[in-house]
Amino acid sequence: MLHRLHHPVPTRVLLFLPYPLPANMAVFDRSLDFDDESVILECFRFFDENNKQYLDEEDLNRMISSLLNQHCGDSSRALIQDLFAKFDRNADDKIDVHEFKNLWNNWIKPLTKPTTALLIIDVQNDFINGSLALKHCPAKQDGKEVVQVINELIDQTKFDAVVYSLDCHPEDHISFFENVKHYKLSEGNEKNIENLKVFDTVSFIGPPKMEQKLWPRHCVSKTWGAQLHSDLKVLEDAVLVYKGTNPKVDSYSAFYDNKKLSQTKLHEELKLKKVTHVFVCGLAYDYCVSYTALDALDLGYATVIVEDATRGTDENMIEDMKRKLKSKLCVMASSSQLENLIKAKDIKIEFAEVLAKS
Repeated sequence: MLHRLHHPVPTRVLLFLPYPLPANMAVFDRSLDFDDESVILECFRFFDENNKQYLDEEDLNRMISSLLNQHCGDSSRALIQDLFAKFDRNADDKIDVHEFKNLWNNWIKPLTKPTTALLIIDVQNDFINGSLALKHCPAKQDGKEVVQVINELIDQTKFDAVVYSLDCHPEDHISFFENVKHYKLSEGNEKNIENLKVFDTVSFIGPPKMEQKLWPRHCVSKTWGAQLHSDLKVLEDAVLVYKGTNPKVDSYSAFYDNKKLSQTKLHEELKLKKVTHVFVCGLAYDYCVSYTALDALDLGYATVIVEDATRGTDENMIEDMKRKLKSKLCVMASSSQLENLIKAKDIKIEFAEVLAKS
């Protein structure tokens, strides 16, 4: 299954990378049966330097380098510490064979055999040609451009689950500029109510007290604007997630409302399907796409934003959200890179770190 390059080739042959590797480096054969206990034990013995009957931090560092097909060095120390904290059940600073089996099933397998979901966020008429069309926002990006990219992803890439989220607001929703007079503003905002305009941010008195960006009326339930764009391919067995249904709180993320008072069915559906990796696309990058990705990371999903399958409202906001997402271990990728990520030909260290913490 594994071998160091200066050792004789074992009976179970490796699939090597096409470039030279350091002498003490090995790579995993992704075609192996990861449910085979003999494979698990062989891997444990291979990385158990000097036959100690346990793995220490250096052993684990070599294994991580093997999984990621690169030397990690100091950058992997936090990852090693997280793995030890999670899987060293008796806290003796050793990963014994029983603990290694747990690590294998709950960390190595999800990395090498990911279960994937495509999250298609709010590709609705109002964000493309309607009342809140992105092309009329400061960035002047065209939301329609994501439709073809997403359709090609659906046709050409095999995801274990496909999810469509939809804004589904009641007429009296708090985020609508037209409704600002129907909700009590915090002190200071009330005096300026006549000067407020679309896209301003105000503070409402609770419960819950919150800041709110004022949007044009959009995606009202049972209207044309709330429907998915007619050119978007919608799979029959896909999961549909409706959000923003509470009139008193907005909901950017497909997982929670903005105050985390309530949760959609998305997390439950993904857990039922044993999803480990989510790929997020749709509208708008700097709001619903990014908030969904941030919640996915907090919930323990290895998370990718498909950059050519999303568009946003404001260039500065997009860049700010990118920095925040990267700091939270989100991966940015183009649709052309997804096959290698889905088939675990390219395992990102960000994936390894997120799954170690989940």
